[in-house]
Amino acid sequence: MQARGPTIRRKREGAGYGLRQFAEQVGVSPSWLSRIERDLAHPSPEVLRRIAVALRKDPDVRAAIAEITDSPKEDQ
Repeated sequence: MQARGPTIRRKREGAGYGLRQFAEQVGVSPSWLSRIERDLAHPSPEVLRRIAVALRKDPDVRAAIAEITDSPKEDQ
């Protein structure tokens, strides 16, 4: 499973989080989060789970992960 960085960034910004604030919430450095969002790094399943949970209030983690990894073709 490969995270779609631009989707993560769009959802983070849509939720009103700044890069540093969100990185702190997820437990990664701002530079690592930036690399993830630019598809230059791929998060571990645990980091992906934390990103998904932080971006979505719904407790269904699988649905949250699917939402950020199953991007429409135009994001590719």
